[in-house]
Amino acid sequence: MTLAALLCLYLIVGLGLAVLQLVREPSWSWRGLAAAAAALVVWPLWIPFVDIPHARRQKPMGTDQRPACARVDSALACARARVVGTALDGILTQRDVAGISDQVRRVAARIEALEAELTRLRTGEAKGSSRRDSCAQRVEEALKRDRCALDELGELADALATELTLAQCGHSDSVESLISELSARIEALAMA
Repeated sequence: MTLAALLCLYLIVGLGLAVLQLVREPSWSWRGLAAAAAALVVWPLWIPFVDIPHARRQKPMGTDQRPACARVDSALACARARVVGTALDGILTQRDVAGISDQVRRVAARIEALEAELTRLRTGEAKGSSRRDSCAQRVEEALKRDRCALDELGELADALATELTLAQCGHSDSVESLISELSARIEALAMA
């Protein structure tokens, strides 16, 4: 390879990374243009740091809600399987299970939206302002409530599965109260 070919290849890679930098910036600012120029000229030094800010913006800071949803779904499926074809079949119908699962998914989606908003508030240009800090605090409180509610639903679903097993053996009288509590929690989450 000749020196001209190497220089051309160097500039092509730099140009590609500069365009990538410009596309990633939500608004055309001097900072974004300077980063693109740096990418064009010194891309071998710049490339190890290219994904750090982007990853921070895109990834929610909280945890994935799928394990909590899976816990509730698993416990409800287990509870439903225990009552199918028994005298308790009408207590927990498939429609009830589907309604509870839908509400749990809504709460999980709400948690993910709140986590994304909190990340946005914490990484914005005006971070540190009192209004922004107040908003972030309110979002954190809402996140805490929803995470607790999701955990409590998982515990209630687990308890319901156990109580239905005990009821089949004639050793439980609290199935109806657990279902009532689960229904009340679901209604409260729907209204939140």
